Amino acid sequence: MNPMILSVVMMLAAASTATAMGKKEMSVGQSLYVGADSLNFRKDANTSNDSVVGKLVKRDQVQVLALLESTSPLVKVKIQKSASSLTAGTVGFVAAEYLSKEAPSVSSESGLSKYIVIQNVATERTRIYERCTARPGCPHKMIMETEFVAGRTEGDRSDRNRFITWLGRYKITGWKKFYEDNEGHYPSWYHPEYPQVPYNPSNAQVWFSKSLMPNGQGNMRGAFGWYTAFVGPNANSQWIHGTVGWGAEGDRYIRYTRNFWVNIFSNPRSAGCTRVENRAIAYMREILGPGTEVVRVYALESYMDSSRSDYADQAAPAAWNWILTTEGVQQDGPKSSRSSVLARGVPRSRMLETGVYAVDRFPDAQPLDQMREARSGKSGNTYSINPAEFQGRYLVDAGLFVNYRHPGSLPRGGFQESQLPDYLRTR
Repeated sequence: MNPMILSVVMMLAAASTATAMGKKEMSVGQSLYVGADSLNFRKDANTSNDSVVGKLVKRDQVQVLALLESTSPLVKVKIQKSASSLTAGTVGFVAAEYLSKEAPSVSSESGLSKYIVIQNVATERTRIYERCTARPGCPHKMIMETEFVAGRTEGDRSDRNRFITWLGRYKITGWKKFYEDNEGHYPSWYHPEYPQVPYNPSNAQVWFSKSLMPNGQGNMRGAFGWYTAFVGPNANSQWIHGTVGWGAEGDRYIRYTRNFWVNIFSNPRSAGCTRVENRAIAYMREILGPGTEVVRVYALESYMDSSRSDYADQAAPAAWNWILTTEGVQQDGPKSSRSSVLARGVPRSRMLETGVYAVDRFPDAQPLDQMREARSGKSGNTYSINPAEFQGRYLVDAGLFVNYRHPGSLPRGGFQESQLPDYLRTR
């Protein structure tokens, strides 16, 4: 392990030990904080993976309802406040050792993940970098680039920015396969008790068909796609997730969302989530664990090295073989790489689709083009802000920023620090 990362891990371990509580220090009715970056939330007092229904994140608050027997590591709690997908008032079970009386630090420096996800809302591009730790400001290595669709501009009466994708720095707090919202407006892409998924290839209209909804209830089947990554803190429930359609259909439904004529009659964009194609989200699930840093910016793009000589060996996409299975519905589901699926011995009857995803590893900057329609994904200015609001540049081949600041007219969330850290800045 890199010495810099190892030292941070050791400091975190020491901090956790200092603030950890035992059951003897707890009492029924007490309000406590989650001290871990990610904490399994269980539907029952079983410690198996099958009982996990979600994950709480650092600084979430719970109330102790029962201490259980002394041999159990769990306590029964009610969620009071959470930045995760779990809702306040939900009752479940968590490991007692990760609860504390005092609110832990919210500094986003608490742990350095191997990868950094940078999402430029201005260009609707998601890029993943392997972190460079040799020195502050050293260039990070891009290992994936894919397009996404940002939230829509129309708000509501109470908040005109409600559905705009918030900028800021976050961390992935957990994953869920075939996620659906608590209200059931967007039923799971696949569920064994729901009507059959549309045939492959599909069309856009069929995903809205009431015949595909459980008990005919819902607005759109499979809107969250194959996987959903939850991010926090203070993310306005704006996750990273897949979309409708099959893997073989590629980015068809990402392009459909940006279609000029489609946008004339409706706005198919999200309520702030960043939506990528299903093969891309499955690959992200493969490599990005809880704690991975997610940075959302609104920036002009350019290069540190316009020749991109460091990427000469990555001009051709990398092939990632995948198999989509019916395992882990609405859980922190297993990964979809072909090798891992076969290693698990999954029977063919539980395989929905198989294919190869061409992972784009060659960075391409998207220039500002005022002649393009803002929501086309080609304008470099998704929300049509005044060009004078752009500050600094994003060097896409290095994962670094020069004199960057968030535009003042766009909403922000995430960690409290307003400036990017040294490892994302250069001159």
